Amino acid sequence: MGNSGPGGGVAIYMKALLSHIISHPQYGIEPVFLSSGYYYDSSDDCYLRRENDTIPNVKEYAIVNSPVIAPTAMMVSKIKSIKEDEVTKQQFDLLLQKEGPFDVIHLESFEGISPNVLSLKEKYPTVKFVHSIHDYGIICPNVRLWTINNKNCYLCQDKPQCKQCMQYLLQYCPSYFKGLRPKEANGIPANPSLLFKARHKIIRQIKKLSGMTYLASEKSFQEYRRYHIDVINRYSDAELCVSARVAEIIEAAGISPSKIVIDYIGTKVAEQANYECRTTPCGSSLTILFMGYGNIEKGIYCLLDAIGKIGEDMGKHIVLKLASKINDDALQKRINSLRCRLKDIIVYNGYTHQDFPEIFGDVNLGVVPPLWEDNLPQVAIEMIANGIPVLASQNGGAHELNSHPSFAFNGTDELKSKIVDIFNNRHLLEEYWSYSQKLTTMDTHINNLVKLYCQ
Repeated sequence: MGNSGPGGGVAIYMKALLSHIISHPQYGIEPVFLSSGYYYDSSDDCYLRRENDTIPNVKEYAIVNSPVIAPTAMMVSKIKSIKEDEVTKQQFDLLLQKEGPFDVIHLESFEGISPNVLSLKEKYPTVKFVHSIHDYGIICPNVRLWTINNKNCYLCQDKPQCKQCMQYLLQYCPSYFKGLRPKEANGIPANPSLLFKARHKIIRQIKKLSGMTYLASEKSFQEYRRYHIDVINRYSDAELCVSARVAEIIEAAGISPSKIVIDYIGTKVAEQANYECRTTPCGSSLTILFMGYGNIEKGIYCLLDAIGKIGEDMGKHIVLKLASKINDDALQKRINSLRCRLKDIIVYNGYTHQDFPEIFGDVNLGVVPPLWEDNLPQVAIEMIANGIPVLASQNGGAHELNSHPSFAFNGTDELKSKIVDIFNNRHLLEEYWSYSQKLTTMDTHINNLVKLYCQ
């Protein structure tokens, strides 16, 4: 059983995982899927609803009108109501009675439910309660440990940043979302008209003044973190961290080391990896690829700054590919300013998996440069599986996929130095694979989960 919203990376992972489990009955797992915190209808009651199965042979349920909203950042100022919530716990228990008995309750997030569902361990002591940590939602409502002022929280622990962030988070009560979110899984909200948007803005201000929204505070943030850590340490049987860096961060936050298990997620793309360069490393040019969101925390500015420091003689032999939506004028200007220094800059303004063959085509080196503690970036896995060596930031878990010292960096200057070193020493691109950790396939991942479940 997992808890996840209808969209986002965790939901995509969950659906891939469940589909693989169902197509391989030898695992002996009969899953039930639950989502919560997203669907709101016109009724006042919170209730459990059987959904249409989007994954064949997997029973799917949703908690409708949950008093705990997803994403969690919308609820941090109401931490008291989260701590005292019995409604989602009751609906959760109802599902256990309806579809049980269960051997394992595997929570992929707490968004949409109160963490006190873990206290059901008292009622079902033989059930193993497992929680996967795909982000930092248990210790940071913003989930990224990244401040409104663009700072990495984990790297400035001596100077707490919570107060700066919380004052910008405007919180909502569940009734605010009636009519603004779909009532059911296939109910896609219509594109709002200008009149609707204007009316919505007025209603939002009225609701803000009438107490239907709440301003977060540093105290509420501290309570939020303390409550999650206390409940997990008391009831959880295992906290699965998707990288060693995540394990380090949550242990530092107070999670008991005895509960922490490092569990790299499985991906289907891992099955195609052959751990050798897709291109000939020793050509006259070096083609570098960045994939992902074009924002500060994902490191695109860090990469552009590093490349901008490379001498023009070398720059004329570098092709930069950016597979990223460029919606910011400042970012576009930054890219344009580099065009005269490089051999070429190719921008894929948005992409799908169908575009990967073209994007990856002649790439020699991938750069995954997050400034935030990106748990385990999927783009790093995709690149490696497609024969692209990855130069990764030491923030987050991407650098754990390879131990070659030339392919990890800390900061803009070191990133520039590593790119120059790789340009001048192309054999490093082939050496990379001797230091590469094998990517986790779905089979390996699920077998690891089964072993954990049976302990």
